[in-house]
Amino acid sequence: NFSGGALQATIGRGYTGGKNLDLGTALEASDFFGRSVALNAAGDRLAVGAWGDDGFGNVANDSGSVRLFSFTDTNFSGGALQATIGRGYTGGKNLDLGTALEAGDQLGISVALNAAGDRLAVGANRDDGFGNVASDSGSVRLFTETVPAQNLTFASVSPDASITVSRSDLERVLGEGTAVTLQANNDITVANAVSVPGASGGSLTLQAGRSILFNANVTTANGNLTARANDPGADPAYRDAGSGDIVIAAGAALNVGTGTLTLAGERFLNNSGASALQATGAGRWLVWSADPANDNRGGLAFNFKQYNATYDDTTVAGTGNGFLYSLAPSITPGLTGTVTRTYDRTTSATLTAGNYTVTGAVDGDTVTLNNPVSGTYQSPSAGSTIAVDVSGIDIASATNGAATVYGYTLASGSASGAIGTINPLPVALTGTRAYDGTAVAGGSILSASNLISGDALTVSGSGTLASRNAGDQSITDFGTLALSNTNYTLSGASGSVNVTAAPLTIRADNQSRAVGAENPPLTASLIGLTTGDTAGVVTGLALSTTAATGSPAGAYPITPSGASAPNYSISYTNGVLTVTGSTDGTGSPPAALERLIETQLAAVVAELNASGSVVDRAQVERRLLDRLGVKSLPIQSELFSLLQREIVRVTDPAIRMPGSSQK
Repeated sequence: NFSGGALQATIGRGYTGGKNLDLGTALEASDFFGRSVALNAAGDRLAVGAWGDDGFGNVANDSGSVRLFSFTDTNFSGGALQATIGRGYTGGKNLDLGTALEAGDQLGISVALNAAGDRLAVGANRDDGFGNVASDSGSVRLFTETVPAQNLTFASVSPDASITVSRSDLERVLGEGTAVTLQANNDITVANAVSVPGASGGSLTLQAGRSILFNANVTTANGNLTARANDPGADPAYRDAGSGDIVIAAGAALNVGTGTLTLAGERFLNNSGASALQATGAGRWLVWSADPANDNRGGLAFNFKQYNATYDDTTVAGTGNGFLYSLAPSITPGLTGTVTRTYDRTTSATLTAGNYTVTGAVDGDTVTLNNPVSGTYQSPSAGSTIAVDVSGIDIASATNGAATVYGYTLASGSASGAIGTINPLPVALTGTRAYDGTAVAGGSILSASNLISGDALTVSGSGTLASRNAGDQSITDFGTLALSNTNYTLSGASGSVNVTAAPLTIRADNQSRAVGAENPPLTASLIGLTTGDTAGVVTGLALSTTAATGSPAGAYPITPSGASAPNYSISYTNGVLTVTGSTDGTGSPPAALERLIETQLAAVVAELNASGSVVDRAQVERRLLDRLGVKSLPIQSELFSLLQREIVRVTDPAIRMPGSSQK
C-alpha cells in the first residue's frame, strides 16, 4: 500500500547531503545511469546500470557499465560505491571487461541481483556476439560477486549457503587494521594463501559450526588469528555430522608474528609438521582441544600443556606456546618398595621418593609428588608387609620434556600400602652370677637392658661366656638361648654377665699341745672352693698364734691372713690352739720345764751378778719371764708357783729375796 513512503537518498551527479551519494564527474552526460536497477533481499546491496557509459576515459562509446553499491543498513544509510563493471575500470573491486565490451554494446540496459546479493545478471542488448558475427544480437553477462569482507555476518546470507570470501578483499581489509569475523554453520576452508600486507594487521576470527581447514598459508602481519571449530553460536540444523576439528594441511603454515594465534576444536590435526604454527617476539600460539590422544601435534615444540581447560572459560596458566585440553586427568598416588625400621614400639615410618608411585599420567607426562617423608605403620610389632599410611600427598610438579604441565588433579591426598617392615630389636642381655668355675650363661640370670618400656621378656636356655673367671664376661655364643618376645632378636644381639667372686672361707684348724711343748704345725681348711678348683688356687696364706713355748695352759687363737685366690672373695675364721696340763701326771712339774727354768734362772742370776747390782726377787721374776717368752703370769697360776719355788731353791748370795733372810 506504500503508506508512509519517504525518499531516503538519491544517487547521481551532484546529489549531496543526508544519505545522498554524489558520483561526481565519473557520471557523465548521456551515461543513462539508472536505466536499470536491482536490490538484494536484505536491501543493503544495489546494482545500477548505465548503458550510455563510454567506459573509463571514454574509450568505448556507449559500451555501458554497472555500478555496485552497499549500505550499512536497510534504510540505505552509509551508501558507498563498491565497484564498477565495464570497459577500462580497474583498481579496488572494479572489474574491467576489456575489449570484449565494445562500443555500442550498451552493457547495463538491464540488471538483476539474487536475494543474497552475490549473483548478478547484466544485459547488453546491442552486443554483436562473439567476433561481431550478429549485429545487435545482444548478450547477458553473469557475475558471481565476491562479497566485501567487511560486510560478512551470518545475517548477510542464507544460513545454509556456501560463500566465497575474496582473498584480496580479506587481505585489504585486514591490512587496514580492521578486525574481521567469518562465521559458518558448517566448515570454513582456507583454500588460498592469505598474506595480510603491512605490519599491523587486523584480527581475523574464524568461527565454524564444524571444522576449520587450513589448506593454505595464513600470514596476519602481526594480527591475531582465532579459529574456533564447533562454534556454539552456529545453527546445528545446518551443521554436518562429525567432529569439529582444526586441520592444517601438509605444507600449510599459520604465521601471526607478534600476534596471538588461537585454535580451538574437538581435535587438532597438524599434517604440516613442526613449523605449522609460527609466532615471533611476544607472539604466541595456543591450541585448545579435547584429548591429546586424539590429536596430531605434528612435532610442534611447546612450552606448556594445560588440562581441565575449557575454551573461553579457563584462564591460561602457562606462558609461551601451549596446548590446552578439556581432558581432566586425575593422579592416584601409591606406595611401593619397602620401608624398614627397628622395633621400638612406635609406629612412625620414614619414606623416600622411591616409595611413591603415580598412576593416571597421560600423553607421556611426568608427574612428581611432594613425597612426604613421614608415614605411619598400622602396627608397631615386628614383621613384614605391614600396611603403611601416608597423608599430606600433593602434586609437586608435572612436566613433558622441557614443558611445564598444568591441570592434573589428585584423586586422593593419602596412600596406603603393605610396604612396611619392622625388624626385631637386637637385645642387649645382661646378668649377674657368682663364680662357679664354668663359662655357662644361663637364661634365668639374663634380662634385656634395652627392653622398651611396657614390654615383657624372659630368656631361656643357655649360652657361653668368653671366660669362666670372675669379672665382666661377654657372651660369645648364644647357644640355646631363646627369647619369649618376638619383637626382640638374638641376631645381632650383645650380652655380658658380671661374674662375681665366689665366697671362700679360710678357717684355721684347731690344735692342742701340752704346756711347755712346741707349737704344733698350724693348718687351715678351705670352705667354698668350687668344684674343679684345688687348694693350690690359694696363695700367701699365713697362720699365726699368740701361744709361745712357755705359754701356760689355756686357749690361744690361731689367726689366718694374707691369702689371695683369683675368682674368690676370702673371709677368715680363727682356730684355737689349746695348751693343756701343768704336770706330767706325777704331781711334779714336768722335768723338761724344770730343766728349762733352772737353765734360764741361772742365766738371769749370772746377768744380775755380773751387773754388780743388788736386786730384788721381782727383778729376777721379770728377767726370767722375759727369757721364757711370758710377759706376765697370774700370781695364782701354777707356773708362777713353780717359778717361785725354783727361785727359792736356787739360792745365790747375790740375791736377797724379799721377805726372806736368804740371799
